[in-house]
Amino acid sequence: MDLKEVWQAQKELASKPDWKPLAKGAEFVQLSCPIEYDAVTVQGLLFRATAHIYSADKAVTFQIEHHPQDNKGGAFARFEWRPRKGHGNKGIGPPEFRFKVITGCHFHPFDLNWDHSKALVQKGLLKIAVPVLPSPATYQEALAFVEKEFRIKGVVAMPTPPWTDKML
Repeated sequence: MDLKEVWQAQKELASKPDWKPLAKGAEFVQLSCPIEYDAVTVQGLLFRATAHIYSADKAVTFQIEHHPQDNKGGAFARFEWRPRKGHGNKGIGPPEFRFKVITGCHFHPFDLNWDHSKALVQKGLLKIAVPVLPSPATYQEALAFVEKEFRIKGVVAMPTPPWTDKML
């Protein structure tokens, strides 16, 4: 599969996903859904989101993944909305973001990571991130950002994570 072609194309969620615990009693929930590309649901092509149930309105990660049958694969683009910790690019990526920790919302764009290392992207290793400014202020704005940047129709209709007010 040509990941660059998939990334650049319009895609659609193949079903209506819902949040599920990663494990019984887990603090994290996950939403996972196959993706339709070129009117076909492609095996191993997924949209995934994770959220921390005790972190309402923050710490949500969205990614598009490819898991080919012959190797591990993983995410090939990721958006982290109000993450719990930042991302360091080390000495790679756009010069203005090298050797800096990017705090707040950030995006691991396919193109920057693919141009840096196709081999790493094919393993799901996204070493480069850029800040998203202005950051989406609400969960709905984060969904709209993801739908537009990932080119995946249907993301804006995803349900809100099952956040809780319970104390840890």
